[in-house]
Amino acid sequence: LFPDSINRYVDAGKELDIFIPSIDIGIEYDGMYFHTGKTREKEHAKDKFFGSKGITVIRVKEIDNSDRPVYFNENIIYYSPTVRYKHLPEVISMLIKFISVKINKSIPLIDVCLERDTGLIYQSYLSPRTII
Repeated sequence: LFPDSINRYVDAGKELDIFIPSIDIGIEYDGMYFHTGKTREKEHAKDKFFGSKGITVIRVKEIDNSDRPVYFNENIIYYSPTVRYKHLPEVISMLIKFISVKINKSIPLIDVCLERDTGLIYQSYLSPRTII
């Protein structure tokens, strides 16, 4: 959807998992095992740093909640992963809707099939960092 997307964008030592310069949006994926209560201060500092540059940071946070596996609150999509990531297409859809509202432009929803697209997703994820 955004050909200018940058994987692992770094500015002044602070990294965004994905940065889309054309719309000034960064996306962070916060896995449960690496992001705990202790890392929240770093997350807030990163959000504030990029916010001062006019970049909105959207977070996808893994949670352990089978009663409510996917929900949205402010700039955070909460997501309870499963073995086969069955809720991931819903997360992606929610992310696209958030971006549509943020940029005030309709973005077509994309067809996400994890079985079909896993190779492409990993290939995109494993690209080198862009450092500024």
